[in-house]
Amino acid sequence: MKAIILLTALTLSITTSAQDKERDAIVQHYMSLSAQLKASTQSTIKSDGSFYYPHAGDKFPTFSDKDIDGNTWNSDSIRGRVAVFNLWYSGCRPCLAEMPILSEWKQQLPEVLYFSATFHDAATTKRITDNRQFNWIHLVEDKTMMPWIGSLGFPLTIVVDKQGIVRYAVHGTSEQKRAEILDAIKSALK
Repeated sequence: MKAIILLTALTLSITTSAQDKERDAIVQHYMSLSAQLKASTQSTIKSDGSFYYPHAGDKFPTFSDKDIDGNTWNSDSIRGRVAVFNLWYSGCRPCLAEMPILSEWKQQLPEVLYFSATFHDAATTKRITDNRQFNWIHLVEDKTMMPWIGSLGFPLTIVVDKQGIVRYAVHGTSEQKRAEILDAIKSALK
């Protein structure tokens, strides 16, 4: 019995330690990119110094990111197309859980450009998205959109219409939120 209790305590300690290490690594990553983020996200910093958060009706900010294959995607790449952006990271369980569901959207509405964006490198992103059969275009090492997360948390999903206007933006995930996102995508296609 003592062995079982000790093994359980050790397992919980390792799990907590691994989660703490991942959280600490993410915090350290954000802190190390602070100066870089400010320099690379000038279009997302408001005049009062606070970061921009996307809202319906806003012009989608200029961006330029590479995908896991090294291709560059930017504001010109989406011009004239409806685009959906889903911001996530590996420590966000709801983000990971919704990936297979989001992949179905690409089959339902193939004319839309679907992007996932993360601060992870290409190898990490590929491993995670392959394991979850997440078939969107994966933007890696993003420094433009990640500041939009703010204190509201992951995931953040944004629908951009053909004119480059944000039609819908929502933090978090639920069946209702995904239904609202799909409605916004369909509306933007009209």
